[in-house]
Amino acid sequence: MLCGICDKPIRECTCDDINDRLKKACESPYVAMKWCMVCDKHYELCDCKVPAFYMLTGTAKENE
Repeated sequence: MLCGICDKPIRECTCDDINDRLKKACESPYVAMKWCMVCDKHYELCDCKVPAFYMLTGTAKENE
């Protein structure tokens, strides 16, 4: 996956808001990303010695 701003792989991205943008994308019920519960970062950016990964994703909203 590449950053949409700097066009670098996520691990090499230096954009200050990359985690915020990735987390925002996960609000969609059609997107899921591996995320660390310890540091609250995308797994590619996690530097935790003992990470706790989970899948971050939105859920489909009920018809209003």
